[in-house]
Amino acid sequence: MKSLSPTYAEIPRPMRRHHYARLVCVSLLFLIVSALTALARVGGADAVGAAIALASDTHHPFRLAAIEALGVLCDPRAGAATLRGISTGGDQRLAAAARAAENRCASAAR
Repeated sequence: MKSLSPTYAEIPRPMRRHHYARLVCVSLLFLIVSALTALARVGGADAVGAAIALASDTHHPFRLAAIEALGVLCDPRAGAATLRGISTGGDQRLAAAARAAENRCASAAR
């Protein structure tokens, strides 16, 4: 059965650089999200700080993963304030994720 992914030779020459650059970007995205998930499991002030910084920064694609990390860390001070702020923000997808993270933390506290 032939693979659905094209071989290097099958990619038109002008697109080769773009194709592999995109693969590298996806790989880096996966690596960063995996690292953030691992930090959340380990916990601690550094993990909370990193998750807050990434959740608050609107210039990168890691906000959703950072919000989910805050829902694992359940920091009652700055982490909770960050989730509260995002849950009332304009991005409905992120707001829903922040509310879900708040609910997880509330459930864990019981």
